[in-house]
Amino acid sequence: MLLVGFLLAACSGGNPPAEPEALSPLVAFMSSAPPAASAQLDDPVFGAGILVTQEEAFVSASNEDCRRATVIARERVAEMVVVCRTEKGQPWKMMPRIMGSVHP
Repeated sequence: MLLVGFLLAACSGGNPPAEPEALSPLVAFMSSAPPAASAQLDDPVFGAGILVTQEEAFVSASNEDCRRATVIARERVAEMVVVCRTEKGQPWKMMPRIMGSVHP
């Protein structure tokens, strides 16, 4: 019986399953906020005091569930931010960033 335990441990690599990565404040907001919701957040990627406005959800061309938001950070730089997941229950992931400027 002890031999079976060693074999099972060797097959699994002996490592516990990886913990899911914690969502950033921005991704956490986007994953749960309804369209037109807005918030002011501190986010490690975008900085302190960013203004986030949630837009509509959509399905991507690769059939992912996605949500879009506008982020306005310091110096009034606006970015469209998109988070997607492959299916319900899967973690949300931020897609590549698109940047622009807000004109007064």
